[in-house]
Amino acid sequence: MYPNCITVGHMSSLLAGELQARGGTRLRLKISRQRVGALLGAAVVAAVVGTAAAHAHIAAVGLLSVLVVGLTVPAAVARWLFVRMEAVQTRVTAGESVDFHVNQPVLSLPGLCLKSPFSQDRQPLLRMSRDRPTRIRFRAPRRGVYYIGQAALLSSFPFGLLHASKMVASSSTVVVWPRPIPVNLSAVGRRPSHDAAAVWRSGDDGDAAGVRPYRRGDSMRMIHWHQSARHDRLIVRDRAAAARPTISCRLDCRTSSYSDTDEFDLAVGVAAGMVAAARAIGASMTLSIRSTFFNVVSESDARRVMDALSAVQLEAGDSVTTGAVEVLITSRRGWATINSPGGSPMLVEDFWSQVPS
Repeated sequence: MYPNCITVGHMSSLLAGELQARGGTRLRLKISRQRVGALLGAAVVAAVVGTAAAHAHIAAVGLLSVLVVGLTVPAAVARWLFVRMEAVQTRVTAGESVDFHVNQPVLSLPGLCLKSPFSQDRQPLLRMSRDRPTRIRFRAPRRGVYYIGQAALLSSFPFGLLHASKMVASSSTVVVWPRPIPVNLSAVGRRPSHDAAAVWRSGDDGDAAGVRPYRRGDSMRMIHWHQSARHDRLIVRDRAAAARPTISCRLDCRTSSYSDTDEFDLAVGVAAGMVAAARAIGASMTLSIRSTFFNVVSESDARRVMDALSAVQLEAGDSVTTGAVEVLITSRRGWATINSPGGSPMLVEDFWSQVPS
């Protein structure tokens, strides 16, 4: 789905590969047909003219020499140079830049450059200093888990007739988190029915603020048994301190729910935005991604969820559904809905309007 992008399951096998750790030795060669054709044509014309004028043979030999040098030197330089490239940051958000340390090449040629492991961007490989490693920066435009060994050394010196490329050596992996889309969690606090589990509920400690009817999700320790017996229904003590709000969400990963991968990336961004918003208000969040459930309470939990969102892909079939109330995150129409048993989905927010320009 994404170029040079691997999933978490592929990371261990790639990192264990001896070839990737030492840098690829296989060269990929691409000839500039227009330039080579022009030189061959000029050499043939010079050779033909040389039958009548002797000095034209000198021009033909010169053109053929340029052709030979232009087709052999780039491949030789790319095969001879050893380039190691290591990432400074291991986790970034989509749209941010990643810094890389590159070992000093012996030569600094104008035709040498490095291709980004994230896209088709290129940076010239210049020897800046003898004492410090070269530092190169590439922008990571899309979420994913990227093995830096997918970056390539490109050589076209001296005439650009041949473009030779070779994978760099690296042991780094960069996790690019999806860019969070701002989400207002106040809409999630509305419940579609009285039978649904409460998303916002009172706490179990603090000063007594009175009594009220029992609501699903209240702690059994807060039941006022004397008042419950008198009114023949459950009555609970209401406390002034609010409990940590809890939010249950599920990311829709079904291929049939999206028209393209950009829509799915939008839904992933909404999920990342909900994680950030839950952390900002101190809420406890449960996020279901396929058949895996993540409880987001601490900062380390949030990091694990963001790592999972970086690598999640679309899948065929039905997503796992569980829980009495959950926020279904999808983006075919830019909707997120709260689903409850026996109730119709309730529109939470139009997330298309939340996408930053």
